[in-house]
Amino acid sequence: MNRGVHASALTGGVATAVAAGILAANLLWPSTPTPGAAADVTTFTTPQTVTSSTAVAAPIVRDSYTVTAAPAPATSSTATLTTTATAPASSASPSVTAAPAPDGLACTAGEEAIASGDGWTCGPADLADPTVVAAPEPTQPSSTPGTGTTPAPTPAPVDTRPHGAGVPTGLSLRTVYGDQIITTPGTVLDGLDIHGRVVVKAPNVTIKNSIIRGLDTGSKWGLIDALAGHPGLVVQDTEIVATVPNYYVNGIMGFNFELRRVNIHGVVDQVHLTGGNVVVDRSWLHGNLHFEDDPGHPDGTHDDNIQIQKGMNIVVTNNVLAGSHTASIIITQGQGDVGDVRIQGNKFDNGGCSINISEGKYGPLSGVSILDNLFGRTTQFRNCAMVVFSPGTKLNLSGNAYTDGIVPTPIYR
Repeated sequence: MNRGVHASALTGGVATAVAAGILAANLLWPSTPTPGAAADVTTFTTPQTVTSSTAVAAPIVRDSYTVTAAPAPATSSTATLTTTATAPASSASPSVTAAPAPDGLACTAGEEAIASGDGWTCGPADLADPTVVAAPEPTQPSSTPGTGTTPAPTPAPVDTRPHGAGVPTGLSLRTVYGDQIITTPGTVLDGLDIHGRVVVKAPNVTIKNSIIRGLDTGSKWGLIDALAGHPGLVVQDTEIVATVPNYYVNGIMGFNFELRRVNIHGVVDQVHLTGGNVVVDRSWLHGNLHFEDDPGHPDGTHDDNIQIQKGMNIVVTNNVLAGSHTASIIITQGQGDVGDVRIQGNKFDNGGCSINISEGKYGPLSGVSILDNLFGRTTQFRNCAMVVFSPGTKLNLSGNAYTDGIVPTPIYR
């Protein structure tokens, strides 16, 4: 980020000192795989869609979840145990042959001789023989454990990532090595684990369901390079994280792109804008790299979730931004005018101040709206949701609040 507007410039009623480092990188890095015969640089020169193979890759362990093949669904969620009782050989009632009546016993119509004790007596002809015992009714089997009943399947793990940002769970990714140079319009990168950077030099490129790590030996600048500003770049359901942490590595740099449900962490600046026409939506920007001994900054790394140096028509909506040292969003106007910026429905925390706006040498900003955002309380400077180093910049504010319900007020310097 631009040093001229670092949060340590705040004085007076805001704070008197910057806290020491706010975040140490604590990431799970996979062991370095053997690239095989893959080239260091892959150049796509013909129209194509690059997709994952059907082979199941080994599980990929990342910051908070694992991408692995989804288990095959069970053929039945509940097993039914059916027991059929064996019927008797004949469905007719048992046949009983009555003994002949003794001489001298005369029974009237509708009566018959029935044995009674040591003698005989007359009784109703339909009276059951006391020597015949009815067969018991068959009983149904128990469904208690150990009887063969199949237990219900274990529920799937709950995805705790905000908006499910990153690679969807249950996918298997194909690993590719080397920087990917995209020169063909309409190229789609889908289902890849890229050990290299992606450099976009064509319009209408899509990157989805993938991880971009940078080279295994380390990479500088943006792991996605959109500095050429070709229109139509869309990055969705993707994770961006540096395999090798260093002072110079960022998430995505450039302009003319959309990020949707992207998980970016383990870099200095997650999003670094050098132009406009940008959408960042439902993404998770967190876990910035910070170095106290940064050779380019004697006061430590100037890391931000989003840095805007130049550009118009910028939309930042429904994201979670946390873990930076300087600011969640910093507007520097370091390279040109910034305007028509909408920051809405986000959750902020950490940084010196959550939102830091400076006019630089380009004068007051216009068309900046900050709406319906939720601000955490763990900024380095107390009560510093917004700081504005531009007295002439008028902000459109509505619906913002701290987590304790208090409405934040911008601090003008």
